[in-house]
Amino acid sequence: MVKGSTLSRRLGRVAGLFGGGLAVFLLAAGTEAQTGTVTGTVIDRSTNQPLNGVQVSIVGTQRGGLTDGRGRFLVVQVPAGAQQVQAVFIGYRTESKPVTVTADYTSAGVMRTASTTVMIADLSVVTVMEPKNVNVSGPLTESPSLPICLAWDLVVGYTDGTPIPAGTIVDYSAYWTTDSTLSESSLNPLASSIRSTSVYFDPTAQGMKHNQRVYFTTRAKDTTGKQSRLSASVPWKVSNTGPSTPRNVRIKKN
Repeated sequence: MVKGSTLSRRLGRVAGLFGGGLAVFLLAAGTEAQTGTVTGTVIDRSTNQPLNGVQVSIVGTQRGGLTDGRGRFLVVQVPAGAQQVQAVFIGYRTESKPVTVTADYTSAGVMRTASTTVMIADLSVVTVMEPKNVNVSGPLTESPSLPICLAWDLVVGYTDGTPIPAGTIVDYSAYWTTDSTLSESSLNPLASSIRSTSVYFDPTAQGMKHNQRVYFTTRAKDTTGKQSRLSASVPWKVSNTGPSTPRNVRIKKN
């Protein structure tokens, strides 16, 4: 007879962490042939709903399976020992984490399994990277019209590190606000869906007040509809006073 403490040490266990909005609950077991079974559930962390059709596999092996309508999966004959469990789903980053699978055991002729529940960290949906190096400069001329420039770097990739394919159009929107937290309801548009990486504006015409502290931000969107998060805010103190009163004006009669 195998003592309970010995059984506990021989229980199959799986521990893993995937990034990007998926939560996985795993169950591990094994066999006398030094293989085990990995089962679990994959859910979307943002909605707490199960995901159907997620490809779950053991890296470096031919073992894998798809989640069903309830987000459940089953991978059989997984070699015992240290493994990498990987989850792949369209629109999400592919992530993997080391796991340990211990061979099955039997007690009184009955197969025994034990489970470990694992809640994985948020996995962000793959989307366009936000614009970087946002900066503001000006006044650029003495003209009261469009004296300030807001500029940023060209966005060339997605959040999973893959490049934006050639021919894919990326456009940009720029905003200003007095809210340092960049709440969506506070954003005032400077430009919407433009192809260039800069926009010129007149602070007075935008409703900015002299010596007011404002914050600029931008976002990008590609032709498939993938939209970036807002870029980091850029603080700026409004320094212009708007159009000045004309001086030395002469009125000439015809």
